[in-house]
Amino acid sequence: MRKIFILLALSNIFWTFNNKTDEFPKQHSNINHIDESISKLSALNKKYATNITKVDDNIFEADNYAPYFGESYADGGTESYNLSKYNFSMKEYFENMLDFMPYNNNGSCSFVALAQVMSYYDTFYNDSIVPEQYEVKLENAKSKSDFSYKSPGVKRLVYDELKDGDYKEFCKKNKDTDLQSRLVLEYNSGFYFPQFKGSCGFEHFNETLNRIYSTHFLYTQHYYGHLNQQYYVDIIKKVIDSGNPILVAISKIENSEIVRYAVVAYDYDENNIYANFGYGKEDTRRPLTHYGYDTIKEVCTLNFEILGHKHSNNYVINDLSYCGCSVSGEVFFKVVPNWINVPPRLYWMKRDVDNDWTVVIFKSREDGESIVEKNVGGNALSLSFVNWKKILGACNSKIYIELITTNNGKTISKTTKIIDKPTQYLNYIIVAPDQY
Repeated sequence: MRKIFILLALSNIFWTFNNKTDEFPKQHSNINHIDESISKLSALNKKYATNITKVDDNIFEADNYAPYFGESYADGGTESYNLSKYNFSMKEYFENMLDFMPYNNNGSCSFVALAQVMSYYDTFYNDSIVPEQYEVKLENAKSKSDFSYKSPGVKRLVYDELKDGDYKEFCKKNKDTDLQSRLVLEYNSGFYFPQFKGSCGFEHFNETLNRIYSTHFLYTQHYYGHLNQQYYVDIIKKVIDSGNPILVAISKIENSEIVRYAVVAYDYDENNIYANFGYGKEDTRRPLTHYGYDTIKEVCTLNFEILGHKHSNNYVINDLSYCGCSVSGEVFFKVVPNWINVPPRLYWMKRDVDNDWTVVIFKSREDGESIVEKNVGGNALSLSFVNWKKILGACNSKIYIELITTNNGKTISKTTKIIDKPTQYLNYIIVAPDQY
C-alpha cells in the first residue's frame, strides 16, 4: 500500500510539472542549450524554481574527469546591445584638448603639438599609436559634456627647473611614463648637440617617431621653405577638409628677434584658421594670427595609414569605452568566459552598413597563431564545446581575442580583447524554460 502511495505521489508531481512546462519545447536539459547570461538565467530561475538541473558530478570533477564538450552551438548570429551612440569630431577633440596634453616645458612647443596630433590619431584611428603607458583619459564620464577640456590624451607633466634640476635628467627620469620626455630624448639621441634641446623643427619628426616605434616608415609629410603664404593657407585648409589636423609653425618679430611657435590647426571659417595653442582654456581655439604671429614658416602632417584602423578605448562614458570613430571597440559577453565547461557567447557593436563581416580569432598571445578562427556576418559568436576546449588547451593564463572587421575585402577596423583563462568549473546549470 505504501509503495502504491509513493508512486501515485511521484506521478502527480511529474504531471503537475509537465503541465507547467507544456508551453516550452521539450529538449534534453544539458549545458549545450545555455545561450543566456548566467545572471539572466539566475533571474529566470527565481520565477521557475523547478527548472534547476544538477548535471552529473563526473562532468565537473577536474581532477578525475575531463569537462563535458559535446554538441556545438551554432556559430554566428546577431545580438542586440543597449549602447548609446555618440558622434565625436576632430573639432571637439582639439577644442577640449587641455588637461591631458603635455605642458610647454623648456620651449618644447613642437613636441607638445606633435603629442597632441599623436593623441588624436590614437583616439580616432589606431589605439597603438600612443603606447599605453603614456595614455591618460577620463574614466568616470557620465555624458559627452564631461569631456570639456578633458579630451583623452597623455600626461601633463610640468617641469620646474628649481625643483627638478637639469631638464635632460628630468626627461630620463620620466621617459617611461611621460610621452613628451620620451620624444625629447629620442630626438636628442640622434645628434651630438653641445646642449640638450627641448624642441626641434618639423623635419626631425619622422626620425623621432621611427625611434619610438623601432620602424623605418614615412609618417610625416613636411612642407617648408620660403613658400608663398597663400600656398601654406591652401595646404592647411585642404588637410582640414580631409578630416585631419595639421601642425603649423608660426613666427613673429619681437624685440628685433624672430619668435617661433608650433600649434595644431584643426578648423577654419571665412575669417580665420583656428588652432590649439596649448596654453590654457582660452587658447584651445585661437586664430593663427593671435598673439601677433604673422608668418607661417612650415607645416607638417602625420600619416599612420600603414597601421590600419584599430578601435581605441579612449572615450569612456558610463563605464563603456568608445573609439573616436563613434563605434565602441569593446567585446561583450552574453555568456561570460568564467568556466571551463561553459563555452562563452561574445558580441560586439556593429556599424549600420551592409557587407560588414567580422573575423573572430582566438590566440594564446597577441602575436601568436590562430587557434580558432570564425568569419561572422552578424555581431555575435557562440563558441562550440569542441572549439572552447581547443582554445583552453592551447592557452596558458590569458586568451587573446582579435576581431577584424572587413567590408568587400577591405579591412575596416581591428579590436583586441584579452581575458583570463578560466580555472573553475560550474557545478550547477540553470536552464531557462525556453531551453526545454
